Amino acid sequence: MAAGLLSSVRRLPPRECALLAAAWLALAVSPLALCLVPFRRLRDWAESETTSRRRADTATPERVAALVEAAARHHLVGTTCLARALVLCRLLRRRGEAARLVIGGTWKGGTKVPGAFEAHAWVACGDLALTAGGPIDRFEILLIGGEVSGEQRRPLP
Repeated sequence: MAAGLLSSVRRLPPRECALLAAAWLALAVSPLALCLVPFRRLRDWAESETTSRRRADTATPERVAALVEAAARHHLVGTTCLARALVLCRLLRRRGEAARLVIGGTWKGGTKVPGAFEAHAWVACGDLALTAGGPIDRFEILLIGGEVSGEQRRPLP
């Protein structure tokens, strides 16, 4: 399995290989960061403006998301949707994309009982909702780009 993974990585263009490495490294420290750093600072780090400019030959947001997911799938450290979304948002912002962290929640089965609340994090980039873990239409947006949601906000497409 490791030989197949290494040969797949070698076939990537150099810029995608660099993105994969950056995602892998950021995901390595994410569990510790999520335990020690206040969420607001992590969100600000992920959504901060950078001086990088968008290049014509760069990967699409969907491709960057696929690389982050590949890094998470083949990682030694278990990752959460929040860790993947923070890393993805940061990588996209560094590339000049208008990415925002989104956190949504729902009650399983519509019942408000202890243990029935489910949350999920993803990244909104333009009209795209970049996520792992399946459809997000069942989640009501609770936070988007540092802005706490009101009752009127609906999930992103």
